[in-house]
Amino acid sequence: MSNYIDASYITARTDEAELQQILSDDDVANSPVLLQAIIDAESFVNESLENLYTVPLTNPSSTIKKIAYYLAIYNMYSFRYQSDMPDNIIANNKYAIKYLDDVRDGKIKIYSQTELEVQSSFVVTNKEASDKIFDSTKLGTIL
Repeated sequence: MSNYIDASYITARTDEAELQQILSDDDVANSPVLLQAIIDAESFVNESLENLYTVPLTNPSSTIKKIAYYLAIYNMYSFRYQSDMPDNIIANNKYAIKYLDDVRDGKIKIYSQTELEVQSSFVVTNKEASDKIFDSTKLGTIL
């Protein structure tokens, strides 16, 4: 079972004819290469995060899903093509690895989708009503 992405996630974002060509399989959704690429991508994500987070992440953010997607697409291409891989696939894979490295190094904190939806903000201040510089009497004399 996939934790971050599944075949439908990939097919919704990638041209089906391109996937059929990469996978050498007309049944893209059940392709063993596709399913293994997803497993490998999610394993890489989990191994990169396991020292900081409980993995697999529950309710992962869209960014983590995108990272898993980039890794899975790269994995599919690498099963088929040892060279002549498209530049954008290589660039996306490098981005995914750099992102995970930045998380590991503490430069980026990841949140679950639920945390992002309910995260609130508030301002803490040490100001009090007596700290007013201009009260109504002072404003009246200035104007």
